[in-house]
Amino acid sequence: RVYERSLEGLRHNSPYFNSDYLRPKTICCILQTVILGLALFFLFLVIILHCTYSNKVGCFLSSFEIAANSLDILYPPNLDPNTTSPPKFVNVNKTEERFITLISGNRIPNDVFLSIRVADISPEEYDLKVKSGEVNGSDFEPDFTFAFDAAILLLKNDTRLEHGFTAVNTTLERAECFGRGLGGFVLKMTGYDVPIINQLMLTFRSQGLLFSKSGEEWWWNTGQVPPEGGYKFFDSLLPKTIALAKSFVAFMITSTTTALIVRILLR
Repeated sequence: RVYERSLEGLRHNSPYFNSDYLRPKTICCILQTVILGLALFFLFLVIILHCTYSNKVGCFLSSFEIAANSLDILYPPNLDPNTTSPPKFVNVNKTEERFITLISGNRIPNDVFLSIRVADISPEEYDLKVKSGEVNGSDFEPDFTFAFDAAILLLKNDTRLEHGFTAVNTTLERAECFGRGLGGFVLKMTGYDVPIINQLMLTFRSQGLLFSKSGEEWWWNTGQVPPEGGYKFFDSLLPKTIALAKSFVAFMITSTTTALIVRILLR
């Protein structure tokens, strides 16, 4: 009965405003074509973004190492951990756990937190302006904040600094890191969170928590970090198939619940 009432206009196909071009079936076909075109367009954008940013470190590694080196917390691979002061709240006997190894081989203390900003200035230029006094480094306003330990980000920024946690202000140049083409244009509208998460995962290959200035948060563990060289085809196919199946099940449950509610209300 609900189905018949919904399609009653299409069944009669009576023209609107006495125009043969404004019939329900004609309008329905036009809307279907428009929706299909939008779906294909968004699918094209997803493919472009995936091919451009997926499993690519981008410029985050170089930008971060510039910022970390300026704070003297970037240690070479041959560093003897016993010659450095241990990070806060870490078991000194477990020296290897005191550091996070980057894909470049360099290491950083695991108690630092990153303030990440996407701007139209390169990290080298920003560093020079800070040293010359043209820019006040304390006025750095991050778009994202990241830490390896979630407990660090649960503290207020002033509290983190009072307890000696080091803030690494990292600037990502918009055009250099995300491109000037279609991908960069799309990211200006959708946001930079997904490529930044991807770059953080591949740079540190460690767990982490990311906050955005809009209040969103993302957490992942080491088991969710892609292996070096990316997933093999069949290894990546299974979780995507499971995710697709879950989406279908969620859609079916939602549709069934809605149909039952409408049926009960119309009875």
